[in-house]
Amino acid sequence: MSTAVEIDWEWLRRWREYFLEWYDESRVEDKAAEAASFMERYVDEGVLSVSGGKDSMTMLHIAAAVLRNRELAVFHWDHGAALMPRGIEEEILENIRSVAPKAKLIVKRYSFGRDERARHDWRPWYREFFSILRDLATGTTSSALEGMRVAGERQGVESSRGRAG
Repeated sequence: MSTAVEIDWEWLRRWREYFLEWYDESRVEDKAAEAASFMERYVDEGVLSVSGGKDSMTMLHIAAAVLRNRELAVFHWDHGAALMPRGIEEEILENIRSVAPKAKLIVKRYSFGRDERARHDWRPWYREFFSILRDLATGTTSSALEGMRVAGERQGVESSRGRAG
């Protein structure tokens, strides 16, 4: 016996209205200028987490332009071959390098990807991801980082064998 799904049409209408208001293409340049202005006022240096998607790449473009003479570290989380084809991963890294060639590129490979549980339980991922970001932001980088790629370095990731407990 199949159960009918009841759709809340009013909620869907409100969501669509909100989305269309938010996604006003005529204001894209204004929004980018607002983000750049914020960075100029409040950000001297920092770590920008970049997935390679359109939102984080847009922020990387803005940060690279605004922080051009200041130190910028770009953190990228590599989900591993089980979750991200290697060709796409390399394209993401190349895009990051081309947008911010002077930035220090820090790459961490997700270490739980071999376990089937990892596909359903993201809590270990969140703990590891946010602890690495905290360490990078506070300057207490741990040995959990699998490697770093600095501008100009086109060789593979220098692997560190240690893992933070």
